[in-house]
Amino acid sequence: MGRVILATVGGFLLGTAALLGATNLLHGSKETTARVYDDWRLNCPPAAAKASACTLTQDLVQNGTGTTMIHIEFGVASGEKRLAVVVPHGVLLQPGLGLGIGSAPLRVLKYQTCDQVGCVVVLPLDEETLDAFGEADDGRIAIVAGNGEQVSFPYSLRGFKGGMRMLGWEAFRRSSWFGRQLP
Repeated sequence: MGRVILATVGGFLLGTAALLGATNLLHGSKETTARVYDDWRLNCPPAAAKASACTLTQDLVQNGTGTTMIHIEFGVASGEKRLAVVVPHGVLLQPGLGLGIGSAPLRVLKYQTCDQVGCVVVLPLDEETLDAFGEADDGRIAIVAGNGEQVSFPYSLRGFKGGMRMLGWEAFRRSSWFGRQLP
């Protein structure tokens, strides 16, 4: 009797694992996906890609021209949540970038590098900062232009919570064996 139960349970687990593996092969593991959460966009490369980390992004565009002025990106790397902000060339680097969340005062961040796309600030995120983003409705990013003038760009946090939840789920799905078996 005990062997029958053990064989039945073992067969069930083996069958479930095979079904999950087959389902994973059939469900878009080779396709790039993008989903919109109000003012945020979740971008995920194919799950089979070597760099398969998803990002939650928002582009701040210049009125009238549609030119992207600032790119905001949240991601998970090595289990750590990070924020990256990319601004155009021509900003003064020494004053840094001002990041405001809700009505809180600007937090000044140093630029890490400038590349062909623009100048970049990367901020590791703790739970307190993530909670502040999730509780606020909007924020602002301030830069100092080459002429010394401070310019502030508002950004929206509508859809941020839902997008971050899905970003966390996708990070789990892509970084763990069990997660990769889920459809």
